[in-house]
Amino acid sequence: AEIALFLAQKKAIPFQQNVQKNQLIITADTIVWHQHQCLGKPENDLQALQMLQQLSGSTHEVITAVGFLTYHGYESLHAISKVTFKIMSNKDITEYIATRQPFDKAGGYGIQDTFGKKVVQNIEGSFTNVVGLPVEPTQKKINEILERG
Repeated sequence: AEIALFLAQKKAIPFQQNVQKNQLIITADTIVWHQHQCLGKPENDLQALQMLQQLSGSTHEVITAVGFLTYHGYESLHAISKVTFKIMSNKDITEYIATRQPFDKAGGYGIQDTFGKKVVQNIEGSFTNVVGLPVEPTQKKINEILERG
């Protein structure tokens, strides 16, 4: 969680000096955590293949941190979901890589796309967190900030 929290806060830094009263700037970052490793976005076909082979038939954590920058300061939250993949064939993985979809997603997959729907066996936690933004806790935090003014 510390990695995602750090990245979300780093994204807020360029706005710190310019945030105005009655403004809320939201930043977020998602990582995949598997076997004591952080899996970000794959940089090439080989990296995507290795990531997806590693995730095949196992459970990993998807961790999203969300930052909230206001005139009064910075706050954050994070959510963790556990995702279990079915065993995937190399053919399925290489066909997915050929679509180029893995390259803008932590862990090299999108749960919301056709491939994700096909390979996910189970989710414990928030689906929207796995997509990239835990909607319910984010909305709750926005409401808290708005109530404080």
